[in-house]
Amino acid sequence: AFPLPAEEYTGDSPSYRESVADGPDRDGWTKARQDEMRNLMNHDAFTEVPESELSTWNGRSAAEVVNTLWVLKKKRGHDGQVSKLKARCVFDGRNQKAVAARLGVELKSYAPCGRPSTHKALIASAVFHKRRHRTFDVTGAYLKGKFNETEVVYARPPPGERTYTFIQGRAVPVIWKLNVPLYGEVDAGYIWNRTATKQLVEVQGFSQSEHDPGYFWKKLNDGTRMDLLLYVDDAYVTDDHSGLADIELETFGLAFQEKDGASGITVQSPPKHFLGANVDVHSTESVTISSRAYVTQMAARYLDKPLTAYPNYLTPCARDLVEAYDEAREKLEVLDDAAKKLYASKCGAAIFAGPCSRFDALYVLGMCARCLTFPTERMNKAVDRVIAYLAKTSERGVTFIAADAAHPTLDYEVYSDSDWCVAHSTSGSCHLVRGRVVHASSKRQHSISLSSTEAEIMAASLAAQEAIFHRSLFAEMGFDMSEPTTLWVDNMGAVECTQRRESLSRSRHIERRYLKILEWVAEGKLVVKYKNTKENHADMFTKPLESAAFDLHVGAIMGF
Repeated sequence: AFPLPAEEYTGDSPSYRESVADGPDRDGWTKARQDEMRNLMNHDAFTEVPESELSTWNGRSAAEVVNTLWVLKKKRGHDGQVSKLKARCVFDGRNQKAVAARLGVELKSYAPCGRPSTHKALIASAVFHKRRHRTFDVTGAYLKGKFNETEVVYARPPPGERTYTFIQGRAVPVIWKLNVPLYGEVDAGYIWNRTATKQLVEVQGFSQSEHDPGYFWKKLNDGTRMDLLLYVDDAYVTDDHSGLADIELETFGLAFQEKDGASGITVQSPPKHFLGANVDVHSTESVTISSRAYVTQMAARYLDKPLTAYPNYLTPCARDLVEAYDEAREKLEVLDDAAKKLYASKCGAAIFAGPCSRFDALYVLGMCARCLTFPTERMNKAVDRVIAYLAKTSERGVTFIAADAAHPTLDYEVYSDSDWCVAHSTSGSCHLVRGRVVHASSKRQHSISLSSTEAEIMAASLAAQEAIFHRSLFAEMGFDMSEPTTLWVDNMGAVECTQRRESLSRSRHIERRYLKILEWVAEGKLVVKYKNTKENHADMFTKPLESAAFDLHVGAIMGF
């Protein structure tokens, strides 16, 4: 549930050889592999055939046969404790690519997944309408994808499961003709997504979003609504407590049922986690999304001191972060290769928490990620500080509530800001539904701005692009998008530039692509308004703030 790298805990992902060696977990791994083989057989995953039956058999092997491997993993629950030893028989994807290249076969690997921002917007809408929240995961999802007539795949069994048959006195390997895709198969995700989408759209009558292909919705016959966000084999579902919604879930589960006739999905109500985030459904009128399990595990893995040894930081970064970054850009005291690798690993792990729920750390995470190839000791300390901050404030998240007098409707607004500087400026934005953040960004601008107005226009343009996307998505969710979305900026020059195109010294040099926003304003999709810097919530995504200002913005958009 929480995608920390495999090395997060030593011994969590042993090799096959390590699993069969003497040790306290040997019997557990043996049982896990046996369970996986039973799982494959229960799903009729393969048919055994002699390898000599293949047309490319040369007396020793056949060209189109791909190896399989054992992937072993200790599964950890939302509290970080080991809950299960899991063995998975997977396709050797690298070997499959090599075989496909030799045979001239094209592999399709792209499979769309629901966006984190769609998930939070879905929750915001569900809380507003006081809907029911559920999640489900599909048991052995990739084993339930369906090949078409032209997709014929052969696999060699994993170590410990390989057998031979004697034909004309000669031992011939027994291989698998796959009836369903296996995990690790390059196109397994694509095939499963194609199968699940066909079931939802063609069989059950759901509509698929044109803007987030992982999002589906349906108007039920009793007049209620059901929404579903699919992320590989997990789904988040909201509905109006309708019995017809229960039938839809049952129908989907039976479409991918187990061999014994049991439903192919496991439903959790209320949800506990989704997309690597903790989900706390306090009631139909209040839901909190946090990353407490993830950041706690991350701190245990990466911090070189106990968490209690770190101060209770009030903000995720020091006020001199920009100075530390500028110093790193000089590339004078760069860390050695081993420290660089660890720095990159820490950044990569920490960044995952940002768009899930920890928007309060997004700015510093973006700054740290800018110097992955030239980190210094000061930047390394900045990463350690943000990890400690996240872990010590692990209960923080985004809370959506139904009762909010300031937001009586499903309103949507956007804040944009930039920190103009002599080098590349930073664009920051946050997108709020009923005052709570569903999406935010903090990005280095691609070019150097020659004025604060240009920097603000570039930031507003990026925010506007996301706003146009979200407007279309939210309309599919049932939001009223008949009125233009307000885009707040704290630069009057930028406001003026979005209202009329004039040849002014501060704007005539701005790239035309950044002025696309003028068209959206003219079309009535956006309206750009001025907001004082102290009230501009995007300010926290462009620069380090002192604790009082930081708390003001974070408390407003995250709800704590």
